[in-house]
Amino acid sequence: MKRTVKIAKIDFTKLTINEIHRWVEGKAFELYLSRGRRRGFEWEDWFDAEELLMQELLSS
Repeated sequence: MKRTVKIAKIDFTKLTINEIHRWVEGKAFELYLSRGRRRGFEWEDWFDAEELLMQELLSS
């Protein structure tokens, strides 16, 4: 089941790799919270966060 998460408009092309990593980490944590803090989905949350990042980059 896909979840909808709003993304703030960010110019990712001007971010450092560390800033991008922190963004993905934060978004993955938001997904974890939206899942009700259920454990066992850490990788799915991380990859979903990366997918959201890619969608944002492609739409820019």
